[in-house]
Amino acid sequence: MGFSRKEAFFGVHFDCPAEKYDTVGEHCTKQEAEQVINILKPDFIQYNTKHGVGYTTYYTKIGKSFENLKKDTLKIWREATSQHKIGLYGHYAVWFNQEYIDRHPEFAQQNADGTKRLGNPKPHVTYDSPYADSVVIPQLCELAGDYGLDGVWLDCMVAECIGDYRPEIVEEFKNIYGTDHAPKDKGDPDYCKWLDFTRMRYTKLLKHITEEVHKRYPDFEICAAWDYTTYNPVRVDADIDFISGDVWGNNTVNEARIEARYISQQGKPWDLMPWAFASTSNDGGFYMSDKSAVQLMQEAAVIIAQGGGVQPYIQQNRDGSVDMRKVEAIRGLSEFCKARKPYCFGGKSRSQIAVFLSRYASVKINPHAFGFWDGDLNGLKGITECLINAQQSVDIVSEHHLDKNIDNYRLVVVAEWADLNNKEQLLDFARNGGSLLIIGAKATAFFQKELGVNIEKTLENQTVYIDKCGLMSAFGMVTDINKVSVKTACVTEEQYYSPSRTGEKFIAATVNDYGRGKIAGIYFDIGKQYLNGRSIGAVQFIKDITQNLISEPLVNIRGSRYIETVLREIDGRLHINLINGSGPHNNPNTITFDEILPLNNIEVDIRCVKKPEKIMLRPENTPLEFEYENSVAKLKLEKLELYNIIEVY
Repeated sequence: MGFSRKEAFFGVHFDCPAEKYDTVGEHCTKQEAEQVINILKPDFIQYNTKHGVGYTTYYTKIGKSFENLKKDTLKIWREATSQHKIGLYGHYAVWFNQEYIDRHPEFAQQNADGTKRLGNPKPHVTYDSPYADSVVIPQLCELAGDYGLDGVWLDCMVAECIGDYRPEIVEEFKNIYGTDHAPKDKGDPDYCKWLDFTRMRYTKLLKHITEEVHKRYPDFEICAAWDYTTYNPVRVDADIDFISGDVWGNNTVNEARIEARYISQQGKPWDLMPWAFASTSNDGGFYMSDKSAVQLMQEAAVIIAQGGGVQPYIQQNRDGSVDMRKVEAIRGLSEFCKARKPYCFGGKSRSQIAVFLSRYASVKINPHAFGFWDGDLNGLKGITECLINAQQSVDIVSEHHLDKNIDNYRLVVVAEWADLNNKEQLLDFARNGGSLLIIGAKATAFFQKELGVNIEKTLENQTVYIDKCGLMSAFGMVTDINKVSVKTACVTEEQYYSPSRTGEKFIAATVNDYGRGKIAGIYFDIGKQYLNGRSIGAVQFIKDITQNLISEPLVNIRGSRYIETVLREIDGRLHINLINGSGPHNNPNTITFDEILPLNNIEVDIRCVKKPEKIMLRPENTPLEFEYENSVAKLKLEKLELYNIIEVY
């Protein structure tokens, strides 16, 4: 071992889908591994060691290897990566283990109806079994010690954590919470307690695993897939070394945008793993189509622009070998990313806007222990996407981030939360000169007094039409609207219930002075509506409001609405990341594509205390001409192909 995840910018993830009786390893060679390394030139490789079937793709002394394992594939890849001085990490599925459950059905998790999770669809091992101490920890130590791996990516973690109704676990819950039963669904008023209990058990066990492995191999780096992301938006408190998750589905650019903006605040080395194939479940099946290098470049751009790393996932053949044509197909991805590494990797955010993900509020509405599978985070996602489409550089933060960094922002957006535990902190931020933007019927009701309005009544299931850019734009679904009258607030936006400009208007947004700052309100929900009906009017509406609250932004972009702007600082210099966000990446009827049309005639205003020494376009290393007047540097880009960075000296 000797590689550190802090150095990990571009990697490749391999996952072997072999089943129990498949022949594995027969066609795996060191030459194949070296060919992958020579084509993609990764900083590290993440290689399959154990999938959910429970069998390892290496010769384990603990547990079971594949019965027809012909070669020690992990040893082959360790030799190749060591020779080329790059990192090697293991992909290791934890709580899915069909082989262990087949031998020990008594240690299967249990459903609320008393049935065991033996498989069909997935086998779950109970946390209270000997499995962690007899299999997981020894095998991780085996990977660290016998094979010299640099670390491991633990799969099947928070994304697969569900309540376990085994009798002894139910009794533990009843004793801790003083209740006579374990809640079975969200209709039970104590269900939040059951989810807290489930999260507590998961976190306790993860901490036990990481501590035990680190006692013996302190440099062995451990990640629990999707932990400490929006799936579990808490401060990192287990002994994990890096954060990562795999981004899949057919809306991966937007999913990566959200996750990267949150994970980048967590203070750990991190990356995201876009699948190198698109996945769709149309017609009830699960289909996989290889993505082009261009499609993956766009996904990678929205990740690395936030300062993290990227590792495309290429599925191995069932025999463990690699389809080299899949590797060749994304050859350009590595070059694309590495050309931009000096200007995007690491650094710190210079975003002036934070979208608030309240952990306190989110767990109250989420019927799952981890992950927002029912769309309960769609309000935040839609607001963030709308701000991105309005060329605003935004971070996503939770309570523990604001405790440390709230003064780094000029505007905090409260994204449709009905209840908060840090209201006074947010109000202090406004009193001291910051701006708050409160969005949604429930959230504005929670801040009614501070917004300087009276909520006369709430209109349910209403349509909203926004008059912007000479167009009437409707959202994709109905919303609740607070009908308000102003007390001390000023009306900044009035909009319509119908597409007719002769129809009735309502107060859509206000702003109120609060101490040395401002509190603005938008009196209907935007997020879910925007996801279901993106429109020009919605983007311009939110852009006008943010510009009213931040009168002199650090950077202002004019040109295409498809430009994604990310502001970061590296070595004391401002880096303006500009990403071409056009194309069909969020079209559910388009699975793959290989062309993104360039954006033209982009104007960039940069607020500078003094005239810059020079401004460079990266990675082309081209000096940009600019005019400097009234503390603003003005420049133009004739074309944005996919992803450029403006570096200000």
